[in-house]
Amino acid sequence: MRNIYFIIIYLFFKTVSAQNTDTIAFLPETTIQANRIQEQVLQSAKSILILDRADLEALPAQTIQEALQYINGVHISSRSFAHVQADISIRGGTFDQVLILIDGVKLNDAQTGHHNMNIPIPMEMVERIEVIKGPGARIYGPNAFAGVINLITKSKPDSKIKANYYGGDFNSHGGGISLSQKTGRVYHQLSARTDQSDGFRYNTDYSIYQFFYKAELESNRHLWAFQGAFTDRKFGANGFYADTSFRDQYEEIQSSYTAFQHQYNGSKFVLRSNLYWRRNQDMYLFIRDNPAFYRNFHLGNNIGLESHLQWINAWGQTGLGIDTRKEILRSNLLGDRERNVFALSAEHQWTRNALTITPGVALNYYSDHGYTWLPGVEAAYSISKNTTLVASTGRTFRVPTYTDLYYESPAELGNPNLIPEKAWSTDVGFKYLNQHWDVQYTLFYRRVQELIDWKRTENIWKVTNLGESLEIYGQEASIRWRPLDFGGSDIRLEQVSSQITLLHPIQNIDENSRYNFNMLNLQWINQFSLIVKDNIRLRSALRWMQPNAATQPSAETVNYFLADMNVAYRWKENEIFVEGVNLFNAEVYGPGGVLLPGRWLRAGISISIGI
Repeated sequence: MRNIYFIIIYLFFKTVSAQNTDTIAFLPETTIQANRIQEQVLQSAKSILILDRADLEALPAQTIQEALQYINGVHISSRSFAHVQADISIRGGTFDQVLILIDGVKLNDAQTGHHNMNIPIPMEMVERIEVIKGPGARIYGPNAFAGVINLITKSKPDSKIKANYYGGDFNSHGGGISLSQKTGRVYHQLSARTDQSDGFRYNTDYSIYQFFYKAELESNRHLWAFQGAFTDRKFGANGFYADTSFRDQYEEIQSSYTAFQHQYNGSKFVLRSNLYWRRNQDMYLFIRDNPAFYRNFHLGNNIGLESHLQWINAWGQTGLGIDTRKEILRSNLLGDRERNVFALSAEHQWTRNALTITPGVALNYYSDHGYTWLPGVEAAYSISKNTTLVASTGRTFRVPTYTDLYYESPAELGNPNLIPEKAWSTDVGFKYLNQHWDVQYTLFYRRVQELIDWKRTENIWKVTNLGESLEIYGQEASIRWRPLDFGGSDIRLEQVSSQITLLHPIQNIDENSRYNFNMLNLQWINQFSLIVKDNIRLRSALRWMQPNAATQPSAETVNYFLADMNVAYRWKENEIFVEGVNLFNAEVYGPGGVLLPGRWLRAGISISIGI
């Protein structure tokens, strides 16, 4: 391990001493795709990390879920390899407290947050990933409790056909094909993908299918877009949800969305609108070969319309927004449920010299939970061209899911009397950003009231609003470096990064808590990528995790170290790769004490042809 770091340090200084011309660099002027007020990363008071296309290609990752696990403060709790079923949390929050967006379209599910990571698009269709940490409900809507993940798809790509295929351990294999083409003034993108495996133990086999289409038309000041995606997931769920002794569970999930989007760019204002439909179908069997014994079927539909105005005026920028949505669930277990959701929001960004202040407020209405006000304010002070001090504070909330409210089984009992969670969150920190360095530090604090969690009582899991407030504070630091290019060397570093997150829950850990303390006390992620002789690419990530001891089955599994590596030979835009996940075969447990697979090796090829 020590030798690896000596090699990295040596390559670092070798690169610095030889640099002379620019190559791919961080862009401080990159604009965050917020709903209303658009702002650049360095000027924003938000705690945000952006993975652009160069970042994604420098990771040993083949899917969006895999890429997200290399971001500090983001924890992917998987129940299987390939993240067939996975939960996501930010800064110690639960999977119900993170909002997932694709080009601003909300993917969160009213039935349960377990479906939030059923992302229906492949990574090759993504231009960048924006991770906004901290309270986001005032800006992005309810359930942006601990943070927001916004997937920005490619816009106006070059015309090409791209195909890939891989195979690996556990008889895992898969591949996909994508097409980008311009016809007239319309840009088209189309992709299809499949992933399959026999599983790493009894009844963990899976098959996944994904389809995505996007069309864009730009006319004068108008930009029109349509996109739709679909994923079908079938998997054995040995021990995934109930006690790990229940080995025959099975699940089938179909998730899809369609969206019509419009943007008008005026001289003083920008108007953005989304009309979208998100559908999720979930069928669960307690015994795979005996559906009559216990079967759950849920069908959810979210239909929404939102519009956001950005007005540039003599006093700064003003943002106004309106959002309305219908959430519908049909379920043999949870019943037939409907709710109406409505939100109004306003904010204003005022800049004087080096100081920028953005106060705002949102009013949210749920037909089954009433009204909630969400005030907040952000401030950024530029102390130099590349350095900004930031601070923000705001109120956030999330409503209980229908599973929280109405689920019943021999081992679990929902609670129809739940009320929404609420929290105040505060961040302070600084950012240093230029073409080659991205350095950020954040100290954060969150105080949650009416926290929703499942607690074990008399051998049954019951959901309740916890009476005592939960307070969590933590620190995040990240350093990312992209070197200058240089000539005459056989080895060239692409990127080096080190990220660390420390969480400190003030309360004692409750061993009877099911989700809210399933967090990482320490998360340290180191990543580097380099190119040898312009053809061989090495991508590596080293992660050290320290979960809360109370959430682990034994003391020996409290700390674990993960090493992932990808070695590829590339020519033009094509490559052949070999990849190893968890190379040292560490013993890792997922939610509920599910033992995850150890080392996973795979190899594949990717071909790209211009048309």
